[in-house]
Amino acid sequence: MLTLGTSASKATSASQSSDLSQTGTSSAAGEPPAPTKRKIEDINLLGETFTFAIPTDFDGLAGTGFCENESSSALVNEKIKERDDFIYQICNGKIEIVKMTMKAIEETLASGNGTIDFIYAPYGTVSAKYCRDVNSLFLDFGETLWSESITTGMMEDGAGYGVEGVFALENIDTMSAAFFNKAVKEKSDSLKNIDFYDYLYTNEWTLDKLLALSKVAASETGACGLISAKGGIAALYFGAGQKYVNRADAENGKSTFTHGFTASAYEVTEKLAEIYADGSTRVLEHSAVKESFKSGEALFACGTLGDINGYYEEKAQFGIMPMPKLSSAQAEYASHMNKKPNILFVIDSGKSAKLMGDFLWAFTNRTAKVYSSYCDEYKYFKVFDTDSSVVIDEIICSAVFDMAYYNEWADVNEKYISAVATGQSPSEEWLAALGAETEKAAFEYMKVSWQ
Repeated sequence: MLTLGTSASKATSASQSSDLSQTGTSSAAGEPPAPTKRKIEDINLLGETFTFAIPTDFDGLAGTGFCENESSSALVNEKIKERDDFIYQICNGKIEIVKMTMKAIEETLASGNGTIDFIYAPYGTVSAKYCRDVNSLFLDFGETLWSESITTGMMEDGAGYGVEGVFALENIDTMSAAFFNKAVKEKSDSLKNIDFYDYLYTNEWTLDKLLALSKVAASETGACGLISAKGGIAALYFGAGQKYVNRADAENGKSTFTHGFTASAYEVTEKLAEIYADGSTRVLEHSAVKESFKSGEALFACGTLGDINGYYEEKAQFGIMPMPKLSSAQAEYASHMNKKPNILFVIDSGKSAKLMGDFLWAFTNRTAKVYSSYCDEYKYFKVFDTDSSVVIDEIICSAVFDMAYYNEWADVNEKYISAVATGQSPSEEWLAALGAETEKAAFEYMKVSWQ
């Protein structure tokens, strides 16, 4: 098996995990709940109905992991039905899905009638005043059921009001990935006998390697080495282990943010500017990137896992790589979602924290089988080699969360990628000034956050 890093495979291990977890029991006053083992079969949801609201205002938000959909495969829909039946028959609970506009959801929340328990929607769309702190639910976010980096990355001042986990299937399609065109590779005498996946085994898949291979492909085949939309710059920046902001939490729980434009970020920026200044690289619109790549006009393309669908349908011969590291010293690969992640907001609907936590854990535990079926369609039916299927797992499990990116603080992302796209490396002073703007925006955000 291809071992790319230390990340556990959420898509694989979640479905293989035992039905044991941790829940809370009473401890001495002032102490956190002591964990005890629980079995999913022992959970009793007291005949309660748990309602998920999914807004209809957002393109692509079908709730694929929550309810049966015409666009989903028969196997995914089958696993959803099995999960719902299990919750009803074994756990004595019912699942209800309602789809309505965001305005209707807000009106329902404002009425205080307690008819919505969870909302599945993009990050930042639901006010905290309606939510319950997820830390009160006795959930272990280190379990493979959850994306710990996203769930804990969203927390502010020690509290979080949403979780990301195996139910958030739409997020998979937005994960950044690097594709290589096997037909272009075969046209190069220098590249055709090289197994690109060996660079993952040997920890040599870096920004320097990307540029070197791109130059060879351009000189020997006439194709571009790398094509990318401007958003690919952000994907490469985060992939190289960088952040726009870093969060620190004090002992009193208060969060502060410092910009991420350190010496390491400046080194990455210089390399990205070199890549985008090179004649082997072209910047295109995202739709044009996909068309050009399918037509064999480039060796590499920056994109997202969702692009697999189009490449598969057009029978393009492609392989998948994670975003390259800055250097072999970087511990793990990193991928970001190019849109705000869809998360599950936990609403303070009047049910007890224990009941809500028991249900959410049982629901997510059984949704792992839905998740695996969804991922298997990519891994075993839409890609053409075993290594690519393993890379998909690695990409999904290497998600990073950056508050400045998703909250659009000081337009830091647009300013950064526009500067790098020119092929001229911004100065350290320029980066520091952009960082200061970002920190100021973070401070203003935190004054009114979650209101």
